[in-house]
Amino acid sequence: MPQNIGGGLPLPILDMNTVYELNGNIRATDNLVNGSARLFSYPNARSVIGSYFNFVNNALLSIGMSTLRVIANGNTVMLDHSATSKLFEQRLWMEEDGINGTFWFLHRDKPIETVLFGNVQAELTPNVALTSPYVEYMYESFYSKGSPLPGIGQAQ
Repeated sequence: MPQNIGGGLPLPILDMNTVYELNGNIRATDNLVNGSARLFSYPNARSVIGSYFNFVNNALLSIGMSTLRVIANGNTVMLDHSATSKLFEQRLWMEEDGINGTFWFLHRDKPIETVLFGNVQAELTPNVALTSPYVEYMYESFYSKGSPLPGIGQAQ
């Protein structure tokens, strides 16, 4: 808890009950096949404001992706990019070139509420000859402290 200032807390109680989460540094080495989509599930019961991916092939960051998408419920495409269009969008956002092989989806203007969907996933499809490939990824999100996951009641 923060220190009292003038007899009151410096932050509103709503802000005190909101958890900011940066969940990541996860490495995926499985199911990375040239021309085949690899799905990365967004965290459940969260307000996701960003997802970040590094694609490493042959020990180097690589832009070798044909498609980058965000999909809800397995068939509703929310965002759809080629590697070129995604890098261009990122360049406009940063106002400079980014690092090859680093991709992100920012949802800050309209966070993705994963409670509203059965499943939200990012889909990355490699399109290069693969040598010891992996993807490092993480998610940035908010959730209410102490709130149960959907379908799970509070223990008494």
